[in-house]
Amino acid sequence: MIVVDANIVIYLILETSFTAVARQAYEKDSDWNVPELWEAEVLNGLMTEVRAGHTRVQDAIRASSNAAALLSGRAHRCDRENVLRTAHEARLTAYDAYYVVLARTLGVPLVTEDGPIIRNCPDVAQSLKGFLGLEGGPMVLREKRATYRVSRKR
Repeated sequence: MIVVDANIVIYLILETSFTAVARQAYEKDSDWNVPELWEAEVLNGLMTEVRAGHTRVQDAIRASSNAAALLSGRAHRCDRENVLRTAHEARLTAYDAYYVVLARTLGVPLVTEDGPIIRNCPDVAQSLKGFLGLEGGPMVLREKRATYRVSRKR
């Protein structure tokens, strides 16, 4: 049993340069678990791929259905107080803290390619390569947080 973050789910359900490694992780341990917020994060990631021109909306819809089937019955509720404390202590977003809290609660590894999670929560977080025992560190680190701009009407 492992906890996987939204990006790992996307790597498995949508053909990317990381799909082969995600499939290896699934072959090693197919008991993938996620916090309840997984669906919104996966759908957002799929839309990012559509908007970037990397996939078609029809393929994103099919991938979202595959993710729902894959994770049926594997979404877990997390304690809000624990999520907030973890986010604060580890300097993570609340979204990311959900995955960390779930992994700690279940006592299993969290497989992620998110750099801040790997750095700040080494007790549970590991990269795909780390999980598979391959050489090297994370394949991709999401270092920059999204920045949002507010348009001001004049």
